[in-house]
Amino acid sequence: MTPEEREFMKGWSGEKYRAIRKLEKTVDQTKKLFDARRKKTELETDVTAYGFYIKRDDLYLLWVGIWDMVPSPLSYGYELDSPHWLKPSSIPPGGITISKYHLWSLQPETWDSPERVYEHTALYLDTCLPK
Repeated sequence: MTPEEREFMKGWSGEKYRAIRKLEKTVDQTKKLFDARRKKTELETDVTAYGFYIKRDDLYLLWVGIWDMVPSPLSYGYELDSPHWLKPSSIPPGGITISKYHLWSLQPETWDSPERVYEHTALYLDTCLPK
């Protein structure tokens, strides 16, 4: 742990931990919705991010999840310059570019609603990506 992480942990709160676990559960359930309804997914878990990729054949379409670099708890996006990603034919307004990724924040009403996350990100897939 970094000194900053240790300092953060001094303010330990079971409530904060439960909120984070609920957010992870939302990500897990959203992944299951995509698996059941329309797309192949691939889980991503590491120290800085928890989420999943939506794929078409061998190409990545979208990432959905929690990433410590993003200023919101839950977001979605794509990698800008990788041959392994299908680029959007149109880009929704807003969003931010961090490192080599373009991301959009999901609103608070989605944080505990896998259905809303699914609806929002499926809309991106349906309207922004080539068929």
